Amino acid sequence: MKNKEDKLKKDELEQKYYNEHIPVQDDSGIWRVQTGHGLESGDINYIAGEFSGMCLIYHFMHNGEMDHVHRFEDVLAELLQDPEHVDIVTDHVEYSEQQIQMVKAIKRAVSFVDSHHRPMTMEELRRNRTGEDYEN
Repeated sequence: MKNKEDKLKKDELEQKYYNEHIPVQDDSGIWRVQTGHGLESGDINYIAGEFSGMCLIYHFMHNGEMDHVHRFEDVLAELLQDPEHVDIVTDHVEYSEQQIQMVKAIKRAVSFVDSHHRPMTMEELRRNRTGEDYEN
């Protein structure tokens, strides 16, 4: 019965968004677009990629193994969950300079907190942002 209900819902959505060839956001915040291969639904990153044929991709190494995600936020999640074993791959020119600097600052902040067993002060955060040494 569940599969039949899901099929009916999918058919209703296909019908409702049949002429939506440019992405639209529905009342629940989900983005939708009718593509040449059917109705696509998801977050804005996914829909923009499906619509344009150009998906964002971010490669990173985790424990020496290459992996990838399609949102920078997901890189940050991987990094914060395992900062010692996650490194971004900058060879593919997928990251902006600002994103690279943010990843480096996160790694420095983790190292600082691990060694000092306390959060950073405002001055230490300022120094971390610019890459200055903390001890000066």
